[in-house]
Amino acid sequence: MPAEGAPALSAIRPELACPGPVVRSGLQSLPTYQPPSGRGGLLRLDANEGPPPPAALLRELLQETAAGLVYYPEYGRLIQAAATHYGVSPAEVLPVAGADEGIRLVMQAFCGPGDRVATVRPTFSMYALYARMAGAGMIEIPLGTGHRPDLPALLAAVADATLTVLASPNNPTALALTRAELLSLLEASAGRPFLLDETYAEFCGQNFVPLTETYPNLIVLRTLSKARGLPGLRCGFVLGAPAVVAQLDTIRSPYNLSAAAVTIGAGVLERDAGYPGRLARAVGARREVQARLGQAGLGSFASVTHFFLLPLGALAPAAASYLRSRGILVRLWGDGGAACLRISLCTSEEGNQLLRELLPWLERRPVGAETASRRDR
Repeated sequence: MPAEGAPALSAIRPELACPGPVVRSGLQSLPTYQPPSGRGGLLRLDANEGPPPPAALLRELLQETAAGLVYYPEYGRLIQAAATHYGVSPAEVLPVAGADEGIRLVMQAFCGPGDRVATVRPTFSMYALYARMAGAGMIEIPLGTGHRPDLPALLAAVADATLTVLASPNNPTALALTRAELLSLLEASAGRPFLLDETYAEFCGQNFVPLTETYPNLIVLRTLSKARGLPGLRCGFVLGAPAVVAQLDTIRSPYNLSAAAVTIGAGVLERDAGYPGRLARAVGARREVQARLGQAGLGSFASVTHFFLLPLGALAPAAASYLRSRGILVRLWGDGGAACLRISLCTSEEGNQLLRELLPWLERRPVGAETASRRDR
């Protein structure tokens, strides 16, 4: 039965009203994640997808995968490839179905009713969702000037939390923690689990994985979804002290990664030597677009990765809608005067296509419409 005073499930989700059993009350108000659809044939600058591996390599790996689909997958090769790539031992690697499964496992393992999870705001929305699934509450510290952490407030939150989870670089703000900031936060966590999401780390050359040797409470997430350009593969890794990885392994679903994810993931880690150049070109494309927007008087927020925020205020929804009508998808983030477009780029060609549509449209926007700030950000 729902808790006293709680809305009925049928009032929150009418489509789920039924005479049968309902989920426990703590889960009844969770929003349903709706993945985007109808994106075929459009220029996808909305989902922070990264530059993919060469098509020839993917074809080879798909052929290798076919023979293994008739058996349950074995993970030894993938674990060894990840260990070699990230510079850790195989005992420090847990393969997961994308970083999302890693987040869920960590929340499930270390959080329960009455616990609290410290993070910043804004950040990746799934942290709060998985915390709620575990029954935990959130301590969300607003980012400060220039989207930098309010370190004193965050340190206080970390000291009072069961678990801390931070992304570096952060999504959607595209900035990374400094080493000094992270070390001070790890000290404040006093042995309690600290989850560092390094989904976008390779775009800026960041690598805090070696700190797991000094701080056994540090758990790092890596994924092939962004820097390796394979979000559809759903292959990622939890990296941490062997004892922590072993505990998380006890609650991992058997065969959580498909045979395709195992073979292709291992093959990409072993044989795709050209990915650093692709990342450099993606970051360069983002810089080019930001520079040209600046020349047009449109300030945008600083970034260390391949995506950035363009503040357009109340004009942002119309800009996103117009771009979609021209075959370009961008992510609308925020609302009102704080609304932005989040734009991710992999190539200069993508950036040029975006600017060809966006800049003329902004030039002819209605008189009196709210415009982006023209000061440097």
